[in-house]
Amino acid sequence: MALSFPQDHARIRSQLDRILASESFASSPQLCRFLKYTVERTLAGEADTIKESVLGAEVCGRPNFDPRYDSVVRATATRLRGKLAEYYANGGS
Repeated sequence: MALSFPQDHARIRSQLDRILASESFASSPQLCRFLKYTVERTLAGEADTIKESVLGAEVCGRPNFDPRYDSVVRATATRLRGKLAEYYANGGS
């Protein structure tokens, strides 16, 4: 689903900024990069380009990333989901 209204994008980016500045995320640059990358790609209408191999290379800094042997993307996604749950459970809105 594409978001077509600029105010939607502004609202989403504003929330992203709050999340990234929160105590839950301040000490985790890799989670911040992962979340920002996925949100920005989605807002740009490029959600279909968000693939494990791309995330491994571009977000996790592993140019020869091979998901068969490296679980960094799956592990980071799991940590991100946990941090987001923590953020929203502790009053993030």
